[in-house]
Amino acid sequence: MLLLMANSALGSVHEIAPLPTDQWPPLPQHTNQIAVAKVLAEYQDESLDWRIYTRVGPYTPLGDYLNWSVAQSNGAASQRGATDSAGVTMISYDNRATFVYNPVTIAQSALWHHSHHVKGNPLDPRFWANVDKLIAMQREDGAIPVPSTWTYRGATHTNWISGMAQGQSTSAMLRAYQLSSDPRYFLAASNSMRFMLQDHPVGGMGHLGDLHPSLQHYPMIREYPYEPDSYVLDGSVIALLSVL
Repeated sequence: MLLLMANSALGSVHEIAPLPTDQWPPLPQHTNQIAVAKVLAEYQDESLDWRIYTRVGPYTPLGDYLNWSVAQSNGAASQRGATDSAGVTMISYDNRATFVYNPVTIAQSALWHHSHHVKGNPLDPRFWANVDKLIAMQREDGAIPVPSTWTYRGATHTNWISGMAQGQSTSAMLRAYQLSSDPRYFLAASNSMRFMLQDHPVGGMGHLGDLHPSLQHYPMIREYPYEPDSYVLDGSVIALLSVL
């Protein structure tokens, strides 16, 4: 089903092959150790733990998402999150002073509940609350914007598009369709994937041309609204799981 949706959205699927004209930029000779140390310190200060998100094991489409069933806590939602009266996950970026809806953490909450369900546990009704919130946040073109302000490189972005948000929302919606056979979940997932696979700036699919113009034939799903593209690998890889 997922591959059929991808074929429909792309029109066709073809192999990307290296070309003799490809000009890859050289790897940097030195790493900015001060910047690395600063980021690591911020990571530790916020008590973040990568093992909450990454679980070693096989991946099964529409099954236990990234083996999250072994996790007793719900990722970022358990560390910086709260739930509204309907059970929808909200996230705080200011030490829990305020909370906002972010499609990434909403989708991750739905996927976490579903992962526990496929291992034999009763389906938590918050799964449906979170998936329905994603549909409520979805635009007509299929995009599910992140309703927060992001300033970087002198530019400020509001309601920006995240490849991870599109991909994980698609994964959650397809699981809702599998459980319910309700066509609105399949339609929402199809629209989300179609947007994600359309070329930027209409959709969410970028390319490696900002590294060098000769690399424009290599597609890569965009994670942040930066110009030039920042090429965030984890966002692109996670988004691709929704088409497997």
